Amino acid sequence: MKDEEKTRAQLISEMRELRRHVGELEAAEAPCKQAEEKLMQVARDWQTTFDSIADPVSIQDEDYRLVRVNKAFAHLFGTEPEKLIGRTCYEVVHGTKEPWSKCPHKQAMVSKKPLTYEFFEPRLGVNLQVSASPVFDQKRKIRGTIHIIKNITERKRAEEELKRFQLMVESAHDAIFYKDLDSRYVIANDKTLEAFGLPREKVIGKNDLEIMPNKEEARQNIENDCTVFKTGKPKEITKHMTGAEGKEYWFEAVKVPQFDEDGNVIGLVGIARDITARKQAEEELCRREQKYRTLLENLPQKIFFKNRNSVYVSCNENYAQIFDLKADEVSGKTDYDLSPKQLAEAYIAEDRRVMESGKAEDMEEEYVRDGQRVFVHKVKTPVKDENGNVVGVLGVFWDITARKQAEQALRESEQKYRLHFENVNDVLFSLDRDLRVMSVSPSVERLLGYKPDELEGRQVPELKILGEESLKRALSNARRVLEGERLGPTEYQFISKDGSVGFGEVSSSPLLRDGKVAGIICVGRDITERKRLEREVLEIGEKERRRIGQDLHDSISQHLTGIAYLAGVLEKKLAARSLAEARDAAEIAGLVRQTISETRSLARGLSPVAVHSGGIVLALEELASGAEELFGIRCPFKCNGPVNVSDESVATQVYYIAQEAITNAVRHGKAKRVWVSLDAAEGNMTLKVRNDGVALPERPDEVNGMGLRIMEYRARMIGAALEIRLDGEKGAVVICSFRGKED
Repeated sequence: MKDEEKTRAQLISEMRELRRHVGELEAAEAPCKQAEEKLMQVARDWQTTFDSIADPVSIQDEDYRLVRVNKAFAHLFGTEPEKLIGRTCYEVVHGTKEPWSKCPHKQAMVSKKPLTYEFFEPRLGVNLQVSASPVFDQKRKIRGTIHIIKNITERKRAEEELKRFQLMVESAHDAIFYKDLDSRYVIANDKTLEAFGLPREKVIGKNDLEIMPNKEEARQNIENDCTVFKTGKPKEITKHMTGAEGKEYWFEAVKVPQFDEDGNVIGLVGIARDITARKQAEEELCRREQKYRTLLENLPQKIFFKNRNSVYVSCNENYAQIFDLKADEVSGKTDYDLSPKQLAEAYIAEDRRVMESGKAEDMEEEYVRDGQRVFVHKVKTPVKDENGNVVGVLGVFWDITARKQAEQALRESEQKYRLHFENVNDVLFSLDRDLRVMSVSPSVERLLGYKPDELEGRQVPELKILGEESLKRALSNARRVLEGERLGPTEYQFISKDGSVGFGEVSSSPLLRDGKVAGIICVGRDITERKRLEREVLEIGEKERRRIGQDLHDSISQHLTGIAYLAGVLEKKLAARSLAEARDAAEIAGLVRQTISETRSLARGLSPVAVHSGGIVLALEELASGAEELFGIRCPFKCNGPVNVSDESVATQVYYIAQEAITNAVRHGKAKRVWVSLDAAEGNMTLKVRNDGVALPERPDEVNGMGLRIMEYRARMIGAALEIRLDGEKGAVVICSFRGKED
């Protein structure tokens, strides 16, 4: 540009000098040969200078016509200078018939100021830069323009290349920068600025110490730069960097020295890739690997991994201990190095089978170690890469010797249990929480006539094997057992498959699984024969008691009555004689009468219910009346419905139950009032003894006492149901339900 200005100034100066000389000649009006020669010389010198200018130069008048062109201008268009004089510039340069809309000549003529314009000329296929300067006469009137043309095609190409390079640098995902020999940033793309967290003006011209908050990291960067400058060789580094806001980065960078044309290092180009995410992933992977390694080493199982050639790649320490090796000592070995040939061949065959099938195999193996049988459970799984190709086999196995021994012991125990279960006389059965029969021993067929599969899977209420009262008692007791209580022998009435009725005792315990009650396990025993024998014994005892009572009443009482009569006669005779012995006779008569009364009372106690003299109703009335006299309480008796108890032993046991209930109410319950009632409905009898004494515990059935046990025993003897429960807020009620007249 300076050369262009100098050339233009030189031309203008020479033209002015030329005009001055011409003026002097005209003014002198006396041309002389010397002046003319001088003028011609100046013109020749000017032309020589004009043609010697390397850049194309042209002078146009006001009408766009070329007044003068140098040889470079003519050469640009492939012709001689004189052939262009007089032609318009737009015709010569652009090949058009009219001036170009952006014609520099036109713009300079209008603005009267120098200007420069760049454009691509398709006729020449080059990029041109035109500098146009207006030419004035002595009166400052514009007469034309001088054009200096430069071919800037190469420069334009270089600029385009530079733009593309800059675009590429700015578009790169990596940080790209250029540093001079003082480690100052000359060029830095956006990624570099982003890493620093600073605008461009705070980075360019500064070194890392002036930019980076972590000065130690900055000094390390500069040391790396100096190494590149000193050695003239690229340097690859992985570095940590702290950003302006404290954000942590990891970079993988390469620094390449830059040389001048003489081979001297003039700076470096750096390319740094942000590997923070990768570094974090690697660290996370390392943590996970360590975690999994820790997990692997602490698992009780023995684990290994082999490649496709059945060569060990890795294993945990538990596996390596089999061979008295460390885990890293197993890597690289094969089964032939670690096991007998026969076993090695079997193991490798398993590996090959698993890898070829692509499916896992689950197997058990038995072998002898140190003279002991050892059992292992083994799983081999094919390992695949991301493309689904099998690259090896993963093996996991563990010692199951203890489990096998436990299973064998369990089988033996189960066999013994099954033997007992199937041959025991008692009935063993289990129920789930819904009271569904889960299992029952074959002995149930002897008791009820049902085969086990006729009962299993069905709920107790739907089986119809319990009497109505027994079913109620069974359901109530089942709830207690499901709450964790154990119940001793409890009597129930059973109904066999053929409809016959029998009796049994059942003991129940909670069935526990994982510490929770999952059901009920029961043992039942047939007591029908025992009940029959007990009843016979009771009846024999009652008959003997009634016989003794009858003898006391009919024989001894009569003899005593006779003795009393004779004693009375004797008393009268002695009194008539006024003998002192009359008093003794009277005392003897009184004692005999008292003995008669006690004998009759004893006879009633031995046989309280006389069927043919009022039966159970009269006996209960006398009992209630006697209780009022004996205990000084109120004890009314009430009978509802026609009562017909044909079995004297049943009536006797009901009487004794009522007697025991009244006695317990007064002695233990401190009752002041006791109500006794006997209800009859369709052959079913219900005795109720209520009192207003001290309330029983919440679970009256848990009360221990001889009286209560005796009542329960008597009830069982006659097949009655006995219930003892609270009666409102105070007192209790004893209810005995039994059959009256037999059909």
